[in-house]
Amino acid sequence: MHIFPPTAACNAQLLGDAESEALFSGQRVLARLLAYEVALTRAMADARIITANDATAICERIADFAPDHERLTESSRQDGVVVPELIRQLRKHVGPDLASSVHLAVTSQDLIDTSTAQALSDHARIITARLDSLLSRFQSCDMMFGDAVIMGYTRMQKAQPINFSHRLGEWRETLHPIAALWPARIREMAILQFGGPVGDRSGFDGKLTTVAGSLARALKLHDPGRAWHTNRRVFVDYGTACASITGSCGTIGKDIALMARDGTLHLSGGGASSAMPHKSNPISAEILMTLATYSTALLPALHHASMAEQERSGSMWSLEWIVLPQLCILAAKSLSLAESLLKSIESITGD
Repeated sequence: MHIFPPTAACNAQLLGDAESEALFSGQRVLARLLAYEVALTRAMADARIITANDATAICERIADFAPDHERLTESSRQDGVVVPELIRQLRKHVGPDLASSVHLAVTSQDLIDTSTAQALSDHARIITARLDSLLSRFQSCDMMFGDAVIMGYTRMQKAQPINFSHRLGEWRETLHPIAALWPARIREMAILQFGGPVGDRSGFDGKLTTVAGSLARALKLHDPGRAWHTNRRVFVDYGTACASITGSCGTIGKDIALMARDGTLHLSGGGASSAMPHKSNPISAEILMTLATYSTALLPALHHASMAEQERSGSMWSLEWIVLPQLCILAAKSLSLAESLLKSIESITGD
């Protein structure tokens, strides 16, 4: 998901996060969709809906399946989602003798939502590691600069002197509770979507429980016991938590930019000005504010996307695809950028 189109290569370095973006790439998505089909095939064999020999043959043919990406792109413009064309190609590839046992009693949303959930679970691992690293950086900064006396400000006006340790503590305490809870999100997001055409889990000849259990185990996910096609709360909560991280990092950026302006704090590696050679601009601090502002602007759209109508939404589902990956990318980038910014503090001279 590339979120900064103009002069993309430059902006990707400045504003993007390659590790997080890769989770939502077309290649990774297709791999997860095909893994779902493999797991479903084996689950149906476990439930004796298809034979073990047929399941083995299907899985072997999926393993050497190479989709026509150009046709997938073209067809998704008409179908609104990539899965129908993917299944058409896959059924043709496995052959007419096995085609009817491919993608049995599931729907596009089952595959896409599960893929997104898997991406978010992997993203939660990235966030957990970066939160831990940033909290360690706070501790290092406190040891190096915590005793420095700086001016405290209230309502943008000078108030009274404080130790820099106090301001560091304010930054840290906005993120520490988030960090404590975040590892649980790895498990929370590892959730199976399995509802069938209208989300009522019909089909499978009364062997639904066996199929769902086998499918979840094969994909290393947990089965919530019902479909959540129109209950988007799990994704909304995750995106909201990402926005909270980005906002907290934005506060750090704003405070450091103000301290740099006042000469209280000195940073290494500031940005150059084309017109004024004497300037050293606090670019990372500014970008943290930018990312936080953008994240705040995106969040209402994600909440709006939770209003999925009837048994499946098209418009709200598509809106979620646009917004949720961006919130994930912004949170990950903010954490790495905040850590780099703290590392760049050279000295604190006081006010």
